[in-house]
Amino acid sequence: MSDKEKKNKKEAFCCLTTPVYVYIAVFALAVLFLFVSVIIDCCKCDNCCCGWWSTLFLNVGYGTIASLFVALLIDIGNTKRQKSNDKQKFDRLNADLKELCSDFPSEMYIAVYDAFGYDEKGKRTFEQWTRKLFLSDAEDSTRQKAQIDYILQWMKDIRKCAIQLKTDAKHQYDNSYVTPEFEDKIERIISKCSKLLRNTGEANYEFCVRTITNDFKSAVVDLYSELGNDYSRCYNENDYTEQT
Repeated sequence: MSDKEKKNKKEAFCCLTTPVYVYIAVFALAVLFLFVSVIIDCCKCDNCCCGWWSTLFLNVGYGTIASLFVALLIDIGNTKRQKSNDKQKFDRLNADLKELCSDFPSEMYIAVYDAFGYDEKGKRTFEQWTRKLFLSDAEDSTRQKAQIDYILQWMKDIRKCAIQLKTDAKHQYDNSYVTPEFEDKIERIISKCSKLLRNTGEANYEFCVRTITNDFKSAVVDLYSELGNDYSRCYNENDYTEQT
């Protein structure tokens, strides 16, 4: 069964938390009580107890059906409320991930600014700022290393948020925004972040630059196409100040 078929199957019963077979079993039991009541009533036994038993099974059967109906209403109400809470959490995580990715180019510039100082005439792309931070020699190498660690921590935050978003996406059965393609794109961001964070030593800085400016950038723009300009334009502190 494909992922799409599995999701469609889950959507069919997404309004219930209790397994459907439980309700089917209870309903079948209620029908059995009613059937037994009819059988006893049809026997027309002279025994005075027959009528009593028939009425008992009849009442139990109808009572079970009524209880089942009430349980269904409560289950559906609780599930809808939970789904609403889950969707709010999903939307918040999605907004958080998008904000982290949107702010990343500006954070890259800030890291360069703190490591090297500000060049008023210098405007660079995200890739150029990244290369400068990781591959250029700063006068204060300790300060530069601290800013590189800051950027890597930002990547960890992005990965953490993406993992939480992917986990929550599995429960968004009736959210049209969540598709298998969407989940694949989140997984791609997680994969690129993990790939980078496994190779963060100074000897791997060239690899870090390639991963950030090619693989990670491509994954982000693929998920949030509206961020494409943030990762491709030339900018410096003046642009960052105007945005904030």
